Amino acid sequence: WLKVNVSFDHNQLNFDCRNSVDARISQQTNEDGGVGLANLKRRLELAYPDTHRLDFGAKDSEFHCHLQIELESDGKP
Repeated sequence: WLKVNVSFDHNQLNFDCRNSVDARISQQTNEDGGVGLANLKRRLELAYPDTHRLDFGAKDSEFHCHLQIELESDGKP
C-alpha cells in the first residue's frame, strides 16, 4: 500500500508519504537510506539551502517520509 499527502499552507509545502515494506528489508536499511535518498538529500540542499526539512525512517513494515519546504512569499521556490 501507499499513502501520499501533499499540502500547501501559507509559504510552506508539505509532502508526506507512507508505504508498506517487507519487515526483513526495513531492518536491513541503514540510517542514511539508500543511494536514492542520499541523492535526494543533496539535491534538496542545492535547491533549498536552509529552507527544507527531510525526515524519514522505517518501523516494522512501514516506511515514512516527510518533506517540508519553505517557499518565498510569492509562492515560487
